[in-house]
Amino acid sequence: MGASYRRRSAATVRLLVAELRNAAERLGYTVREEKLLREVGYRVRGGGCVVKGTKMIFLDREASPETHLDVLVDVLWDEPLEELYLSPQARELFRQPRLRFPGTNEAA
Repeated sequence: MGASYRRRSAATVRLLVAELRNAAERLGYTVREEKLLREVGYRVRGGGCVVKGTKMIFLDREASPETHLDVLVDVLWDEPLEELYLSPQARELFRQPRLRFPGTNEAA
């Protein structure tokens, strides 16, 4: 996933983020940008969770658009995206091998 969009312009990445945010909302997620707290040695990315029965995606307000795109793809990976219209560029992000973060079992 990471390599293909890193070759895209910043404007294209921002458009993909907006498209995937919209897709997440259509799938019932609430997407929020928050200033996520950091601790020494801990890198914050954001991610998905359920809060009082509401599916949430938190994006770190201080993170790059590329990081937001990583988080959105990670959260939406197992969702029924075939039911939604996505641009060919957005759909391509889900056709590539799912990467794993070094030292974890979490997918990128």
